[in-house]
Amino acid sequence: MSYFEFDEQRRIHQPYTDPYTGLPIWKPPTTNSPYFNWKRGMYCVMGATLLVEPTRHFHSQMTILNEYYEWPRTRGEYNIFFKEVFRMPDFWKELSKKLVFGAVTAGGDTAIKLATW
Repeated sequence: MSYFEFDEQRRIHQPYTDPYTGLPIWKPPTTNSPYFNWKRGMYCVMGATLLVEPTRHFHSQMTILNEYYEWPRTRGEYNIFFKEVFRMPDFWKELSKKLVFGAVTAGGDTAIKLATW
């Protein structure tokens, strides 16, 4: 354990001195409030949402397009296939809906669970 880690542990577990009375008091560190824990949960969940949801949406649109067309075989066919996936009706609109739903789920459900845990 380095000096800084030891100093951090000591700072968290030692009482603070009240500036008005000069007496030591115990209080939780400022980094352990429900708001900061919720904020940390939002960072984790929104990061995962921004990575997972576009990937899932792209894969589902590829599956829908694959029901009507065969899989591409060459690199040129892959370019055309992926270009057509992005041109599907309501592709961007549905993606934005899924990202907004993921953000609402992150802030209203998962981040609160992580903050209370």
